[in-house]
Amino acid sequence: MRKYLVEILTLLGKDKKRLPGMIMLFLLLSILDLAGIAIIGPYIGMLSDAAFADRVIDKINSRVPSLVDSNNVIGFTGIAIVLLFFLKTIVGTAVHYAITRFSTDQQTRLRVELMNKYQSLPYEVYLNRNSSDYINSIQILVNHYAKGVISNSLKMLSDGIVALIIILFLLYSNVASVILLSAIIIPALYGYDQIFKNTVRNYGQKSNLAISKIIKGIHEGMGGLKELRVLGLEGFFHDKVKNNSIRYGNYHIRTSVIGAVPRYLIELLVVLAVVILVTIVLNQNQSIQSAIPVLAVFGLAAMRLVPTVSVFSKGLVTLRHQRNSVSRLYEDITSIDEISQAQHSEKISDTFTSLSIKNASFYYPNSHTIQALTDINLDLHSGQAIGLIGASGSGKTTLVDMILGLLKPQSGELLYNGKPLEETLSTWRSHVAYIPQDAFLIDDSLKRNIALGVVDQDIDNEKVLASLKAARLSDLVEAMPEGLDTIVGERGVRLSGGQKQRVSLARAFYHDRDVLVLDEATSALDDTTEDEIVSEIRQLKGKKTMIVIAHRLSTVMHCDCIYRLGDGEVLESGSPEDII
Repeated sequence: MRKYLVEILTLLGKDKKRLPGMIMLFLLLSILDLAGIAIIGPYIGMLSDAAFADRVIDKINSRVPSLVDSNNVIGFTGIAIVLLFFLKTIVGTAVHYAITRFSTDQQTRLRVELMNKYQSLPYEVYLNRNSSDYINSIQILVNHYAKGVISNSLKMLSDGIVALIIILFLLYSNVASVILLSAIIIPALYGYDQIFKNTVRNYGQKSNLAISKIIKGIHEGMGGLKELRVLGLEGFFHDKVKNNSIRYGNYHIRTSVIGAVPRYLIELLVVLAVVILVTIVLNQNQSIQSAIPVLAVFGLAAMRLVPTVSVFSKGLVTLRHQRNSVSRLYEDITSIDEISQAQHSEKISDTFTSLSIKNASFYYPNSHTIQALTDINLDLHSGQAIGLIGASGSGKTTLVDMILGLLKPQSGELLYNGKPLEETLSTWRSHVAYIPQDAFLIDDSLKRNIALGVVDQDIDNEKVLASLKAARLSDLVEAMPEGLDTIVGERGVRLSGGQKQRVSLARAFYHDRDVLVLDEATSALDDTTEDEIVSEIRQLKGKKTMIVIAHRLSTVMHCDCIYRLGDGEVLESGSPEDII
């Protein structure tokens, strides 16, 4: 439990400083609760027993002479009760708002923090996890933590303070009755908790696994719908989502039932305790009328404590159920800091002149015995076009990832304008545009895809049009019914392959990138479209610095130098005539 508490507080971060203020608000509510309970007993006693009312009047007048009499004491008391409960309503609402605000703030902060941490992961570490796992953590696990753990914990703390003060008051009023209540309720709840605590924790872990599989099934089933529909395999992912949804539902139902039972159990035990208390009073030949104020106070206190104990019991079930969620979030928040890559090197406004790779070797963390790249040497100068060719698995993509600064070689070095790349990474990337085989497009307008990352009010429409013209997309825009505001669809589904590549080129032009990295950018296109894109790339020679990765030799014939890779090594390099 101590480790769990440390994890919860660690995830709170600097917001732990807000807790003392909230505790003071909880304390105020508990005092008002106690005052409400304390005043009800005398009020009922005065209504049921005239002699009791006279004793109350005498006690008040002994402190403040002539303040009340038999004609107004009940009226004054009634007004005081109404005002007290009105104030309690206001403070209770403020407490609810404070708890909801705090837990919602944690949800927002953690989602933003996790997004930032996941984006700062070293690329090779990022690839080790399924993208659905990141979505699950940001969306589902954070929700579990904020609402299931933080909100519940604060409600338990608030009600716990109220319960403690009420119990202390009851001990002051009648110790024997409190001992009786405790002897009946505490062992029953403790036993119930011990029976189900491990079961609930296990359900929580299995629920998170089921949710992760649901998200993965949806992500894969919808992402590959075209191929799956042709192959008739929709049912495979449908069943994956269905079966895991059923598992999650079953775990949720069982946990919910386990959490709901204590409420009814507590009500039964409190009724039993009150009946026993009344029986004891009668057996001692005491007047039941004289015991009414005490019984009223205990009855009202019991009514207030029953939901409090219920909140505690259900809260413990929820905390145990979310144990796995908190542990996974804690692991990500703390461990990613240790392995996160420094992405924020100082950005310097300069002109790109050269990029050099010297004796660089790289292997992926999970395959130390197999080198993806071995002793790579490569030089790229401003305005130059180089081609990378080789069979699948030869190391082309890994080399490009290293050039882009996504992968760091275990040996050798990369130099940008003669300086180590890790020290000038932000500057280097400010010059580069990456255009892959499957161009990255968002489900938004053509204009927002080209000016990606720029807020609407800052988008330069004239620059957008100039970029489209440079990428030979002006005719397409004129043919579109909504022009620049035409929605391209998810992943650019409403555009052809060649058009998507041109949109990527237009984006590079808009963002003033002078180094283009084309990673198999034409391999998925038909011959005619490929010829058009290659023709446009050739026209950029000398105007832009280019790295072209390709299977087809025709794609790199315009390059100044070609590097042929095989088994992670540069087998030969030279002019197109020398290599081809």
